[in-house]
Amino acid sequence: MKKVTHLPSKCIGCMACVGLAPHLFEADNSNGLSKLIKGQADGENFSQLVEDKQVPEVLVGACCGGAIEVEDIND
Repeated sequence: MKKVTHLPSKCIGCMACVGLAPHLFEADNSNGLSKLIKGQADGENFSQLVEDKQVPEVLVGACCGGAIEVEDIND
């Protein structure tokens, strides 16, 4: 499993995450930024546990603002 965390305070709205992982991210029309579709609030950030195969390897590096973190979670 992997924990995907979206940090809205760092998001610049480049939408690279939406292009690479539309099953995880979508555009938030209220502010022009992206959002983690099923993210659970974790302070100011949002996170979600997903299967390893759901996270494209380039997701973190493609985020222009550094607003995505991916952490391996041992079951």
